[in-house]
Amino acid sequence: MSSENTALSNRFFYYNPATSSETLGVARTWPMHKLHAMYVYGAAALRLVFDDSGFGDHMVVNFVINNNKGKEAIKDIVDAINSNQQTVVLGDNHTGESVMNDFESVGTTGGGSAGTFALNGSLTVAGSSTHEDLLVGSETVASGALRTARGVSFLATTGTASFSLAAPDSSSGRIKYIVMTTAGGTGTLTIAEAGFGGVGHVFAFANVGESLTLISMGSKWHVLSRGSGAVQAHNAVSGLPAQTNP
Repeated sequence: MSSENTALSNRFFYYNPATSSETLGVARTWPMHKLHAMYVYGAAALRLVFDDSGFGDHMVVNFVINNNKGKEAIKDIVDAINSNQQTVVLGDNHTGESVMNDFESVGTTGGGSAGTFALNGSLTVAGSSTHEDLLVGSETVASGALRTARGVSFLATTGTASFSLAAPDSSSGRIKYIVMTTAGGTGTLTIAEAGFGGVGHVFAFANVGESLTLISMGSKWHVLSRGSGAVQAHNAVSGLPAQTNP
């Protein structure tokens, strides 16, 4: 059912949930290649899912069928797709017509909302990528180890605390943001495998808003920036996380 199949793109599904001629305006046709999925839902329902950017990202149409006749109804639709029929009537509540022999009525219809996409692994994009709302995974830590594979670590201390950050994996370009959000005491962060040359790799966070941005190069961390949450005049910076040699 690929959009590249011109035969299916020039053939159509039709359904009508209206029961009288006065409300036939709710009837709709779909190019066959827009059919994304169909599945049995309960003992007496068949659901068809159509790609539709006008309704979130898809439209779901429910058809009421005779009990336990879902497989037969799916076969009827597949047989119609494989035929040369120009327009296939999935269901018409006004005339009772349907390609499904066990059809009873067109049920509810509804648009789907744009969902989330989860990827457990790596994704390489060749070309540009535009994000309208980029949300980076985060964690809130009171003490102990920060996760290397979590983009943002919020430090929330309730007293003097020690933090650690292990060496990154061998891939380069990983960005790590560390921000103090609760300053109940000084939090001291020790970074393993720091690629700072002779510069220290212990950082002390004492105030809300202090931040540290790192980037991985090979199996080492490098500092991109230190930030302060304090209000400062132009060209005046204070309140950065203190950086010292261990």
